[in-house]
Amino acid sequence: MYKLIPFLIIIHAVSCFAQDNDKLPRRNFFGIQTRPLSEDKKRDLNIPGGVDVVAVVSESTASVAGFTSGDVLVSINNTQVTDYNAVTSASRKLKTGDVVEFRVIRDNRTISLKSTMKQFPVEAYQDLNVEYGYVTVGGNKLRTIITKPKNDKLAKAVLYIQGISCASIDNPLDTTSTQLQFINQLARQGFVVMRVDKQGTGDSEGGPCSDLDFMTEGQGYREALNTLMKHPSVDKDHVYVFGHSMGGVWAPIITKDIPVKGIAVYGAIGTNYLEYIINSRRTVAEAIGLDPVEADKFVKGYATCIGAFFAMNQDAQKVLTAFPECERELQITTIRSNAFQKQLDSINIPGLWRETKCNVLAMWGASDFISVRGDHENIANTVNHYHPDNGRFIEVPFADHGMSTANTFQQAASNPGEFNDEVVRMFVGWVTQKPAAAKTQIPEMKFPEDPSVKEIVRMPFIENAYPRWGDNNKIIFQTNRDGRWQIYSMNEDGSNQKNLSNDNYNNNFVSTSADGKLIGFVSDRDGNEEIYTMNADGTNVRRLTNSPGRDIHPYFTPDGKRIFFNSTRDDRSNFDVYTMNLDGTDVSRLTKTPDDETCARLSPDGKSMILLAGMSSIMNDEVQMLDANGTNTRNLTKSPAAEGWPTWSTDGKKVYYASNPEGTFRIYEMNADGNNRRQLTSVNAPFMDARPEISPDGKKMLFNRQVTERNGKNTIAIYIRRLP
Repeated sequence: MYKLIPFLIIIHAVSCFAQDNDKLPRRNFFGIQTRPLSEDKKRDLNIPGGVDVVAVVSESTASVAGFTSGDVLVSINNTQVTDYNAVTSASRKLKTGDVVEFRVIRDNRTISLKSTMKQFPVEAYQDLNVEYGYVTVGGNKLRTIITKPKNDKLAKAVLYIQGISCASIDNPLDTTSTQLQFINQLARQGFVVMRVDKQGTGDSEGGPCSDLDFMTEGQGYREALNTLMKHPSVDKDHVYVFGHSMGGVWAPIITKDIPVKGIAVYGAIGTNYLEYIINSRRTVAEAIGLDPVEADKFVKGYATCIGAFFAMNQDAQKVLTAFPECERELQITTIRSNAFQKQLDSINIPGLWRETKCNVLAMWGASDFISVRGDHENIANTVNHYHPDNGRFIEVPFADHGMSTANTFQQAASNPGEFNDEVVRMFVGWVTQKPAAAKTQIPEMKFPEDPSVKEIVRMPFIENAYPRWGDNNKIIFQTNRDGRWQIYSMNEDGSNQKNLSNDNYNNNFVSTSADGKLIGFVSDRDGNEEIYTMNADGTNVRRLTNSPGRDIHPYFTPDGKRIFFNSTRDDRSNFDVYTMNLDGTDVSRLTKTPDDETCARLSPDGKSMILLAGMSSIMNDEVQMLDANGTNTRNLTKSPAAEGWPTWSTDGKKVYYASNPEGTFRIYEMNADGNNRRQLTSVNAPFMDARPEISPDGKKMLFNRQVTERNGKNTIAIYIRRLP
């Protein structure tokens, strides 16, 4: 259930603690990241096999020997290595301290590299104890690692069961991994946490892991749980199992005859295996950016091919003969052995939860496109059907399948962030019976910008947009928190939020007069988008326009006598700029081009206006300046990027706007002639900054920071920044 990645060979062979010296030695530290050698490369080099070296781990045996990225490894101590498994096998036969000779091809020349085999490092922390041990399954010793607080108190304990991957769970070289972050954070909160490596991975004997069947692998987790129960630091009445990904299927199996306090699963499977694969392809399609039509084809392809795989006794070659177009879809069946897949497919997963009598927590990350939300709800519902009130479902906001922070399926697939500690917080809350709801805010993003940037209001999946300065330093804005667009006011610190429009219509495109006493807005209350005004307290609503086209974006002139707005009343194909009195009379059209002109604002001296114009010749929006009567157009930005939402400084010497020259919108300022541009905010994708608005004293700027969530909804927050 994880992405396939190049193999990292970090093999070792010495013990880490005295009690293990004659039991389960620590593995060799070879230290190369590899990938299979292509057939073309074998042919070009005239060799039967080998592995491409992708990267070399510092201070490893390979590093000391002089390996570099791009080498092709062909033998270890005169033993030919034709693939990854051969490298692993040859490495495991060596001991720490052995002198090793490697033959590699570099720049089409075969060279010899020598080094002394080094020992793989161990985890060590100032505030935690780490104990290395083993359990035995079928005559093979499997490495166990216990992480615990540095005290002798009896503690709650957790067995952590990893997912389907054959990668070792013992990797002190990467203490930032989400698995290790989860384990260490639990230990720092007082838990004893145990994990066990699969056969053929890390220090564990047996394997290779890729040949293991499902039930044999599960025996290792069962023996680890038995061992954890007997640990002198563990309160055996408060032992929990945490199953991550495929670990969520093993968890109810190994606890069938071992009484535990509770089971938590994250990113698990809650239906039969075939149904899970087909259902999860829908979110995978969204994550990789397929449009609805292509997504449907994608899901149907998997339904056909994987369905045939199980129907034809999991014989991939037979399926390919009947359905040659299934090659891509069948790759998922190669992650583990056929025996593994057959056993997994035979399991009635809801039946496992029927037999589970302890408390169960089903956790799903809201940006997890690998697993399915409905599966986790099924787990909780199944438990509650047979054992009322024992099951609970929790959605972890902004978390992906690997427990990293991600705001969308797309970000989870391409660029997830750091470990999302909400997973730990929610698990601990459930264990302590203090579940506390999830945080109500998006995880804060750290941007290298002016420290005066402050957040005023932010609500997940809610749009709080178009912030404007109102009367007495109030902030006026529009929000869809009530289901329809409503106009709100609040204090500058975000307090005292009040609904001013308070009706059942959409009221948006809000603006305010220079003195803050009038609010302009657009409403559909009369069946069409028309422009209205009201007093600062929401009273005295008046309709100003009445046309069959769209009338939007009202902006008061600095002297407060007229309103600029956009309309399609005379040309339904695009917006032009119009102006009118505050009572809607004396309407005058200022622009007449085939492009859209929007967001027009008159300068403080009343001589010029700026607006946003769609330039058909270069297919993007530009900030333009015109004379107040709509003539003498000048392009201020002249940029291949897109621009938006221009506004004036209070003295008319500068223009503020949003632009995306580096891929995401940020706020910029420039002189009124378009020179001396300067970036004011430093947000990073997938976030964007927009809609700047300058305070009457010219010292502060309001703006929006927004992100598109996994379900297509926007979260739009309001921020403030001091200006020089």
